[in-house]
Amino acid sequence: MACILVVDDDPIFQSQMALYVERLGHRCVSATSLEQGVAEVSSRAPDLVFLDIHLPDASGLEGMDRFRHAESEPEVVVITGRGDPDSAEQAIREGAWHYLEKPPAFNSIKLTLERALEYRRHKRRQDSRMVLERDAIVGNSPALKDALSQLARAARDDANVLVTGETGTGKELFAKALHDNSCRAQGPFVVVDCTNIPDTLAESLLFGHVKGAFTGAVMDRQGMFELAHGGTLFFDEVGDMPASLQRSLLRVLQEKRFRPLGSRQEKTSDFRVVSVTNRDVEELIASGRFRRDLYYRLAQARIRLPALRDREGDVEALASHAVAQRCAAQGGALKGISREFLDVLARHDWPGNVRELVNTVAATVYEAGDEPVLLPHHLPRELMARHMRREIGDAARDADASRPDERPDRMPGPDPSPGQVRPKHAATALPDPTATLPDTPIRAGAFPSLQEFRDASREVMESHYLRHLVNMAGGDAARAMQVSGLSRARLYQLLKKYGLRLRDGRA
Repeated sequence: MACILVVDDDPIFQSQMALYVERLGHRCVSATSLEQGVAEVSSRAPDLVFLDIHLPDASGLEGMDRFRHAESEPEVVVITGRGDPDSAEQAIREGAWHYLEKPPAFNSIKLTLERALEYRRHKRRQDSRMVLERDAIVGNSPALKDALSQLARAARDDANVLVTGETGTGKELFAKALHDNSCRAQGPFVVVDCTNIPDTLAESLLFGHVKGAFTGAVMDRQGMFELAHGGTLFFDEVGDMPASLQRSLLRVLQEKRFRPLGSRQEKTSDFRVVSVTNRDVEELIASGRFRRDLYYRLAQARIRLPALRDREGDVEALASHAVAQRCAAQGGALKGISREFLDVLARHDWPGNVRELVNTVAATVYEAGDEPVLLPHHLPRELMARHMRREIGDAARDADASRPDERPDRMPGPDPSPGQVRPKHAATALPDPTATLPDTPIRAGAFPSLQEFRDASREVMESHYLRHLVNMAGGDAARAMQVSGLSRARLYQLLKKYGLRLRDGRA
């Protein structure tokens, strides 16, 4: 008997589903919102989730990963309205096992439920038998575990595999792990860099040539396909493969037969192709830059790698691993890592993903020199500047949220007397701390120097601190000095700078 969770805010639909599920011999639990459904997944550990897209607190699609990556890893069947093909397509792309249109017939529910549960049992049996060698792949986030599960299934097969993901997500590591965990692990792993294949030498490089095939061919030479016999042929950044070469690969990938340049005899090779790319292959196909028939031959199985920002909790493990590796490479003692250092890393966006993180850690270990513990100030200045800007922005938003009825130009403390004008404080002329740094190039004259940015950031932080200090102290100067540790002269100097006043009216 399986546990089935139905997440839907329609009580009639819920009761019908409960009746159907129980008739099929399973236990049914229900939730009426996304958050309630997530809570039920944690407490009930269901095997299968029927998830409505239109929920009162959020779209069901927004919670897809939260269900699929729960501890019980249930399969998810999405419930869509009729005539909503976009949602159905998105659901499948997000990892849904299947989708049903409302109102589903009993036979449809029965067939979907039985097949989903059988698929789940089969997948668990396979996963339990697979011991994956993944020494170089660090992390235990649900998103990474999902990718590793795809890797394990692909390693048991001999189909060609396409690994996709953003730059720096570890595609080559996955390709090598796929080879090392397959039945071809004892064979060669031959790398073809598709970004650096000259058109004039492409066929010779891949298929080989015989002596005299062209000027300069002074001896027979094996091509990459022949060298990969018994092993794996790895196409790195296959999305950059020249169009002139794509057509030549179709037959050899299908038949495993090729003819070296200048030869009258065909050769055969037993190889498996693993390709990686950071490009959107479907977009390349639509624009005519990549052959659809070649894509089908390369992507018999497909693994999608998550970006580092989607790998919750993995930054700390990756950073610790990178520090250990770098310290060992330098021949020095293993450095400690402060909690503050890890907090800064965890809050960074990492547009370059794992590669950027590893390179940042390497630079940080170098910067720290002989110091035994890594601290935030050892990090590159550009990263710390972005972190500071984000911290100030968050503080500003929190402060604004805590004063919903206050006008932006209103100062804390007692209201001014009639006719009194509030002085403008310096922070009003500073850049908006809540704005994000642009990703596109900025005119040199519009971008501040690092020192200017630091000065501006410090003034914004001081302004926020003093506003909170005046409010907390209730306008009492003695209390403000006691809490802040400021002298009376320095306190009033800062109050005057930012246009703030205490109970005695002094600024």
